Amino acid sequence: MPPSLGTGFAQRLAPELGLGLSIFRCRLTRELTLPRPADATQPETLLFGFNSFANQASTTAPPQLSSVQITSSDIGFTTVLPADIDIFLLGIAVQKTLLLSWLNQADGPLPTILTTRQPVVLDALLTPEIEWVLAQLAEPHTTPYLYSFFYRIKVQELLYFLFQELARREAIPARPLHTADVQKLYQVRAALLASLGTPPSVPALAQAA
Repeated sequence: MPPSLGTGFAQRLAPELGLGLSIFRCRLTRELTLPRPADATQPETLLFGFNSFANQASTTAPPQLSSVQITSSDIGFTTVLPADIDIFLLGIAVQKTLLLSWLNQADGPLPTILTTRQPVVLDALLTPEIEWVLAQLAEPHTTPYLYSFFYRIKVQELLYFLFQELARREAIPARPLHTADVQKLYQVRAALLASLGTPPSVPALAQAA
């Protein structure tokens, strides 16, 4: 990583056909925006963004929630990485056909995100199990003949724990989504996090959304 941006490392990996990973472990000197435009040519790809933030007590930056964002590739999305916070970001792009091949022996119904034809946007807090797996990915692995095997297994573990968490949620009917709607929802989320000590103005938030 260029010293002008901060300290840390970034990695891009392709452990298997249909599976791509982007790993960032860093502490930035300034806020960094990572836009990802919608790609309607790849509607059968799901994108998982695991964001883990540490050592927030030592910074005056707005608090951040360690969470995972799940979107389909036909929804545009922008990730904003804050400055002066230890960041670990794992991005996973996986084709639905590959996910289905991993789950081909499933006894029960498949997760809705694998079967719906609607655009997908989900957000969930990181569970202790997910944090445990992410901690094993926090250092770069360079052994050529093992890295593909290692990362494929860890991705499967992450998605196993994530699908477990999503299965606990009450089923909600899918609704059409637009990129502008998603951006507004995350703007409201950022506004709430930036002023946790102040009661929110519901009318103002509703107008912003």
